[in-house]
Amino acid sequence: MYAPPAIIATIDAVDCWGGDNLYGQNSPPSGSFLQVTAGNLFSCGLRTDHALACWGYNYYGQVSDTPAGQFKQVAAGTATACAISEDDQVRCWGRNDDGQASPPNFNLGDSPALFSFRGFYPFPEPEQEDPALNTAKAGSAVPLKFSLGGDQGLNVIKAGYPASRPLDCEQMNPRGDLEPVPSSGNSGLSYDPQNETYTYVWETDPAWAGTCRVLSLRLTDGTEHLVAFQFHY
Repeated sequence: MYAPPAIIATIDAVDCWGGDNLYGQNSPPSGSFLQVTAGNLFSCGLRTDHALACWGYNYYGQVSDTPAGQFKQVAAGTATACAISEDDQVRCWGRNDDGQASPPNFNLGDSPALFSFRGFYPFPEPEQEDPALNTAKAGSAVPLKFSLGGDQGLNVIKAGYPASRPLDCEQMNPRGDLEPVPSSGNSGLSYDPQNETYTYVWETDPAWAGTCRVLSLRLTDGTEHLVAFQFHY
């Protein structure tokens, strides 16, 4: 079982140790902190100016998607972090396949019910902090198949998604901004009632040969599902 790194914080600095520091989880940024919290291979801190800083493993955006603004408390979990803003709003970021980064509104009746996402296939849905890299030929049309436990209609994907961004093949850290992905032949999303599966055909770029990317599928229930690819010639 993984144990998070040890952390000591003072009003002046943060020190971390333990593990192999592969993802920089033991290399906090400089500056003064009021609070720190350790997750799984990543940590976050509340600076003395009440801004947030996170460092370490970033596959789920738990570092790069850290929100801007003024906060008064932060807590890190397995691959998700949450913070309370100065105006008492809860902000969460990171892994969100079960809605853990989508805090409910105070009026819970306004929150959509979660779909029964049953994973991508034949590609594996990542279940661990180091998900497997699927392989595909750069420039090919990749069928992204998934199940939501039945026919939920065709308006199940959030606007602007699926989207992808470059991924460091070694450290599994995403780089750059998410870019909406084109579908093959502009076919969009389809549903097969016989197999109860959805399909979105992703038109990949030949220039991606020799690189890796992570694809994000965000649904209208607020959840996000990621799958990583390594592209070959």
